[in-house]
Amino acid sequence: MARRFPQLFATVTITCALAAALLPAVALACPIPIRKIGPLDESRADLVRPTARIVTRRTWGLDGSWRSTRPRLSQFVVVKDVGTFHGMSFKQQGSLSIDAYGPEDNGWMYFDDGDPATKACEIAGQIKWQKPRIRVVQGRREVRIAATSQQVAGDTTGCILGPDYGVRDCPNLTRVVVRLAKPLGKRRLVLEVFP
Repeated sequence: MARRFPQLFATVTITCALAAALLPAVALACPIPIRKIGPLDESRADLVRPTARIVTRRTWGLDGSWRSTRPRLSQFVVVKDVGTFHGMSFKQQGSLSIDAYGPEDNGWMYFDDGDPATKACEIAGQIKWQKPRIRVVQGRREVRIAATSQQVAGDTTGCILGPDYGVRDCPNLTRVVVRLAKPLGKRRLVLEVFP
């Protein structure tokens, strides 16, 4: 029995480690399909990789109630005989697939505190942050993209924000396809965030 204990301990430890590793995968079992473009008759030189830039709220004409989240190109570009590229565009592209996740909130939602002395939660079943709003400005030299979010409007009296009574299955995601006024061409693609 004394010799079997280390083996049993090792088996239990490995089993627990595997279960812990699989839990996030189960929690994130929310299908989020990604747009696939191609196969295209383009070259590697025609691909455009977005650049990042830190700006201020004032750049976008926003007040302090807005929070920035990171926008990204959510598309696979398939180029014949070259490969598949995620998060990139190409010079002749006329519409961009853009997405952004809301500010991190652990998937928590508002629910009623159950106290009869307080009024019912006005925003029960909602999350803290609104779905991000994706903003695009098309200029002569660049296409600028930002994603912003505000807190859900409503009275939080009688509300508790937490995991009880429901955590949403899918992330707080906004995904749009934005049609450009003209193909991207030589313009830069800039993903902007503010602190």
